[in-house]
Amino acid sequence: MAIEAHILGTSSARPTATRAVSGSIVVTDEGNFVVDAGEGFQSRFAQQRKWLKQYDAESSIRPSKIKAIFLTHGHLDHTWGVLPWLQSMSLDGRTQPLAIIGPTTSAVVEALVDGVIPEDVLSVDLYNQFGYWISMVNHEQPLPYELTYILGDPTSRRWVQLDTKGHGKLLDKSFSERLGLSTIEIEAFPTLHSVPSCAWSITQQQRQGAFDRNRAGELQLDEHQKSALSAGHDIEHEGTMLLASTFRGPPKPALRLVVSGDTAECSPSLASIESCNVLIHEATFIDEQQDVADAFLHSTSRGAMKTARSMNAQALCLTHYSNRLSETDVLIQEAEAECPDIVVTAADDHDRIYVDDSGEVVHKYWNGNGWMN
Repeated sequence: MAIEAHILGTSSARPTATRAVSGSIVVTDEGNFVVDAGEGFQSRFAQQRKWLKQYDAESSIRPSKIKAIFLTHGHLDHTWGVLPWLQSMSLDGRTQPLAIIGPTTSAVVEALVDGVIPEDVLSVDLYNQFGYWISMVNHEQPLPYELTYILGDPTSRRWVQLDTKGHGKLLDKSFSERLGLSTIEIEAFPTLHSVPSCAWSITQQQRQGAFDRNRAGELQLDEHQKSALSAGHDIEHEGTMLLASTFRGPPKPALRLVVSGDTAECSPSLASIESCNVLIHEATFIDEQQDVADAFLHSTSRGAMKTARSMNAQALCLTHYSNRLSETDVLIQEAEAECPDIVVTAADDHDRIYVDDSGEVVHKYWNGNGWMN
């Protein structure tokens, strides 16, 4: 029971010779989730799968396990890879349903709830992109899997499901309920950018401790008795009452991973998150470019650390940094100067951020021949 993020693109705005634009996959025990899918995402996804088979056969990111694509905002370096990947999954024989979910303005949501077509919508708003994707998908041969489009205002937490004509119906379930999840909670938190944007929080809820099979074996309990204790029922054995609670180890802590898209530093909504194991946050600029970051509502690595500190994050992973940077040492140094108490790393394409059962965060670096800690 753990959470792992595969970071498949770390470049801002446009790809470089060695780094691609945004796109990540979050792996949980109840399914996998894509967070953003910029240009060329399907190729990067395929390459990651190939390397996992070659260097870490115990791990996998099978397409059939992906339950949803969560978009942080509508800029094309975060969305341009969605449509071709939908078609590729069709060609690969996907049959499992898939949801695409992202933020829009409150005005768009209210118009859809009222049954009217929104007006004066920004060209890059996800409402327009979803409409284009719906049109393109329906124009071609129908997909062999059910595709659901969900738009919402993260501030009011009102979300609507679009039909094929672009009309919307208010969603009456949480994302977890909609996706059939029982132990994973998914939430959107509005962030500060030039278009509607949000960060996505994925939480593995607290779980009960491991069942003490060794003690049960020492007492020579049968399978029925073990099952009863494991299910939380006290039993009587040889004249002694055995309490189910004494056969469980300490509870396993909740695990929380947060992925931001493009945003200015210290979004108030993120500060409302009391704690998380790891924050994956953009660091488009360095300190000397703070005025540019402010003007375009992006973050420096120092700003990302301020955000991490406001959330009581255990670890910070920097990504989405400028193609002008040839190395990430300066990003880490400036973030550490802001707060040396939070572990900070900078990701490269195909790195993995692993949160284990105990909540420990491990950055697995891709080195060309596998991953190293």
